[in-house]
Amino acid sequence: MSRFFGTGVAMVTPFLEDGSVDFDALEKTIE
Repeated sequence: MSRFFGTGVAMVTPFLEDGSVDFDALEKTIE
């Protein structure tokens, strides 16, 4: 069994009002 090394980073996923992922906002968040 291997151990996890390093840092894990959580990222907030933006959603639209209908519950689908807002890919335009997600792209801006990643940039």
